[in-house]
Amino acid sequence: MTWDDDRTREHVSRVETLLSTLDQLPHEAARTRAAETAEALVDLYGECLARIMERITGHPESTAAELADRLADDELVGHLLLVHDLHPQPVDQRVRRALAEAAAPQGRGGEAPELLGVDGGTARVRLPGTQGGCGSTRAALTAAVEAAVLRLAPEIDRVETVQDAAPQPLITVDALFSGVRRAEVAGTG
Repeated sequence: MTWDDDRTREHVSRVETLLSTLDQLPHEAARTRAAETAEALVDLYGECLARIMERITGHPESTAAELADRLADDELVGHLLLVHDLHPQPVDQRVRRALAEAAAPQGRGGEAPELLGVDGGTARVRLPGTQGGCGSTRAALTAAVEAAVLRLAPEIDRVETVQDAAPQPLITVDALFSGVRRAEVAGTG
C-alpha cells in the first residue's frame, strides 16, 4: 500500500525533525553513531534508487512484469524489496533459481539439486548423487547451493541438504559371474 501525498509530507517532516535533533542527543558517541547510521541508510537507498532508474531507463520496452523481475534480480534492490515485503517473486521460485545457478558451474548438466520444500526459514534441498565422485564434489556443491540460496533468498536462515543414495547397479558383478562360477565348481567350465 502506498501513502497518499499528505501522509508522505507528514513522514518527510517527521524524518527531518528527527534528523535535525540528532545533535541534541546527550552523548557524543550516540550522536555520531546515529548520524552515521542515518547517512549510511540514505546512501543505501540512494544506490537502490539509482539502480532502479538504470533498469527502467535501460529497458523502456519492458512490460511491468519484466521490469519487476529485473528489479528483483538486482541483489540490493531485491533485498530492499524483501525488507518492505514487496518482492514480486515467491521464495520457492528464488530458491529454485539459486539451485540452478549453483549446479551450473559444477558441470552437472541436467542433474540439478531439487527443492523439496521451504518451511519457515529452512529450505530442504535434495542433492543429486555423485556417481564416482569424491566427497569434495559433494562439499563443493553443498557450499555452492547454500551460498546461492542465501544470496537470492536472504529470508532463508538454513539450507538442509539431503543426499541421494548412490545408484545401485542393475546387475552386480557377482550376479554376472555367478553362472560361470557354478559351472567351474561343477567341473563344466
